[in-house]
Amino acid sequence: EARGCILFYFARMPRKPRKIKLIVNADDLGICAERDAGIMYVFGRSVITGSSLLINGDHAEAAVTWAADVGLRLGIHLNLTEGPPVSDPALVPSLVALKNSNWHNPLPNGEKRHQFLGRPTLLESLFNGNVSMEHVATEINAQFRKFISVVGYSPMHMDGHNHVHIFPGIAAVVARIAASYGVRNVRIPNEPRSCYVVIYPPARIHFYDQVCTHAPAARPVYSDEGLTAPRFIGLGLVGAGLSPDRLRMCLRRVALTGRA
Repeated sequence: EARGCILFYFARMPRKPRKIKLIVNADDLGICAERDAGIMYVFGRSVITGSSLLINGDHAEAAVTWAADVGLRLGIHLNLTEGPPVSDPALVPSLVALKNSNWHNPLPNGEKRHQFLGRPTLLESLFNGNVSMEHVATEINAQFRKFISVVGYSPMHMDGHNHVHIFPGIAAVVARIAASYGVRNVRIPNEPRSCYVVIYPPARIHFYDQVCTHAPAARPVYSDEGLTAPRFIGLGLVGAGLSPDRLRMCLRRVALTGRA
């Protein structure tokens, strides 16, 4: 199951009939063997058109080898919420904590490693003013540098794990750095609440409400740095939300209106 699948839409309307280019991107590539197998499966059947790499994932390098073998050009899936940092933890103390786990896997014998804080804790810390933007810049630069070192080229498109790249303060830092590495397209997840409110439990709905509250303000931040944010739909198409009927409904909305 490729739970990380999300959809971009480019709507071009200079003349009728309207033409819409659909890009289906699977994020989280490199996070684990099971997720990667799902992405490989759907790419091999032309279900997706692209993927974005989680460079701090345990399986990132194996995923890069596969992508190169099949000719899939990768974007970057920036991460500040889960797993280990790419940079030295001593350089990003406001982003990490010692945990008895690597990703979500417990470590033996009480061993502890520096891991990102987790989405809820990071956002609470961010909104309380306890996340250093200098630390964010250090880690984002480290992820871009590692991506280029492992993959062999700079990514043309980017998105954020848990959509972290659209939140206040972080968006400005990421936009500036992404532009310096030549990124041209960014995912800005902003959808009507009706797309996701009937599907998920309250905690997930609350998080998506936060995302859609802050996403509109992030769009001009990226635009000012020269990044394009195509129309998006996908919050309501994750996991159990991805069904043929819901996908048809979303595609019909875009075809008829040019928007999600």
